[in-house]
Amino acid sequence: METMSTHEAVAWIIAAAKENARLYHDTLHSIVGVCNAGMRGALICTAAEQAGLLGGYKDSLQFLMKAGLVPDDLKEEAEEVMKL
Repeated sequence: METMSTHEAVAWIIAAAKENARLYHDTLHSIVGVCNAGMRGALICTAAEQAGLLGGYKDSLQFLMKAGLVPDDLKEEAEEVMKL
């Protein structure tokens, strides 16, 4: 197994957080107008799972920022992700 550089790891976390935030917002928007209670419940559960994943990515990024492990060229992007 290859080791990943800190830059690659932080970039991956940022990309995953952005994608997960996009999916979360899409899921929330798709709940509106769903009349079937079972489908609506499934979408709500999916949105909750995605919110949890986003929280995990943000927590990981916050720990990396506190440790000073976020490369300078990714700090601005990392701060944007923290606002999602």
